[in-house]
Amino acid sequence: MDKDTFHRLLEKQATGQISPDEEAALKQAYDQLFQEEMEATAENPALGPSDECGEIIRQKIHNRIKNKPELLFNFRSFLKVAAVIFIVGFSSLLCYNYRFEILDSVDPIAEHKLVAGGNAIKMLVLADGSVVWLNTNSSITYPDRFRGRRRNIKLEGTAYFDIAHNKEKPFMVTSGALDVQVLGTTFVVSDKDKIDDKAVTVLTGKVRVDAMQKQIAVLLPNQQIIYDSKKKTSSQRNVKVKEAISFIQNDIDFRDTPLNHILQALQVRFGVQAKYNEEDIRDLHFSGLISKDDTLEDVLDILSSTLNFQYKINHDNTVTITAL
Repeated sequence: MDKDTFHRLLEKQATGQISPDEEAALKQAYDQLFQEEMEATAENPALGPSDECGEIIRQKIHNRIKNKPELLFNFRSFLKVAAVIFIVGFSSLLCYNYRFEILDSVDPIAEHKLVAGGNAIKMLVLADGSVVWLNTNSSITYPDRFRGRRRNIKLEGTAYFDIAHNKEKPFMVTSGALDVQVLGTTFVVSDKDKIDDKAVTVLTGKVRVDAMQKQIAVLLPNQQIIYDSKKKTSSQRNVKVKEAISFIQNDIDFRDTPLNHILQALQVRFGVQAKYNEEDIRDLHFSGLISKDDTLEDVLDILSSTLNFQYKINHDNTVTITAL
């Protein structure tokens, strides 16, 4: 519907002269406007809802009062106009404030649960590029993609997180009674020896820890907090972070994992940086077990023979990958 027709139908609706067919056409235009509004605000939360409809109607009221004072006494028309303004403005406000809830209802995002059994840890790269190392006997619940003001996941057990930085959308890990919030950092959330204890250890960056919706700590690198969920008490201390991430040296179980994600795992385990052409390895995936006893050469031999590429370990602690 073009703008002139839209304006004309708005005016006819305000004066009670609109036909049923025109009313239906106007409703369809409203529905389309709200759909566009929802999509726009969902894609860019910084944008507020458009008040164009309300402004058009307000301007018409102003013009009609200015040119035809007698319309001030048409109370019925005034009520219709006021109702339209209220509906348009209120609906837009609701769409904006509850846009993510509305989208979750009409277009739900699938959730997945990854479980690491008792034999090997697992590695997962989330939709935002964050990397998770899941310890044995642990699980993580995560979405296909992140929507809303936060990136939320749930953890049972122990995991090491390397979070992609996004200051506009904090990352939130819920583990039992704890909520751990970061912008971009590396840290470990773990179960301690006692079944009621949870621990959060920070390697880099800054982490906020809440328990029962109350802040209990802000941790910096090499700091750890232990929370007793039964007694609802916590203690903080300085630690050697290598102890917290020692579990990533265990066997790793890869299942149809992209090669670039595996190379990230090698970087964490062996401290090497991989160099490669993204186009060359885009379609390469690997399934198999990497043993905790395998050396860097052992792992690269397995991967190169399976995925058909060449590698070279350089003196500057880098590895060059070349597709055949």
